[in-house]
Amino acid sequence: MITALALMCAFHHQACKFGDATIIAKAVDNVVTDERLKSLVVTYIGKESWFQIHPKGESWDAKALVSCGILQMPCEFVRHSTLEMQVTTWLKWVAQSSLASVDSDPVRAWKRARLAERILEKARANGTSN
Repeated sequence: MITALALMCAFHHQACKFGDATIIAKAVDNVVTDERLKSLVVTYIGKESWFQIHPKGESWDAKALVSCGILQMPCEFVRHSTLEMQVTTWLKWVAQSSLASVDSDPVRAWKRARLAERILEKARANGTSN
């Protein structure tokens, strides 16, 4: 079983060494067992927050405190949610509608899904599970 931390290392060779990476990886591993979904979540966390629990806002919605947290979800929800709750809710939103619905750009969503597949392949090729 590929761990979230191994996927983070496959995302970027330094990503798994960031301060919040191990905490975030444990939360992802606690709620996601499917490797493909885990890779998708890790890809989005990497792109949305660079594996930081409290990322520095760069987009207009993050600067305006509309979107927060590891997956850039509504700040009001994030303030009252554990990392596990954020991941679980994000996956429910994806399952209930589509990946494109949680991403403001459907083309970007498609590209990130392809990236998640490549990250999973890389992690498997590295033969690491931690």
